[in-house]
Amino acid sequence: MHSRHCSSAYEASALLLAGDPAGARECLDRSLAAGRESGTAYEIALTLDVLSQAVPEGDAEPFRAESAEILERLGVVLTPRLPLRGLA
Repeated sequence: MHSRHCSSAYEASALLLAGDPAGARECLDRSLAAGRESGTAYEIALTLDVLSQAVPEGDAEPFRAESAEILERLGVVLTPRLPLRGLA
């Protein structure tokens, strides 16, 4: 059920909700690489936020911290949140 063309945090979230954690991780990796390459800070932050929910809790803090730092720098006070913890 992998999505070969998936490239956003929202698509990865949908894959997690659909029960495809491997596809979601592939999508998140692609989204993060594309965001870093293009310098789209907001997309990087959203991807890191979803990634922090898609990995085991013990591995989540670096992703959560980088996402929070980027969002604070951008002045973002609220982002969309889905209940994704535990679906991966």
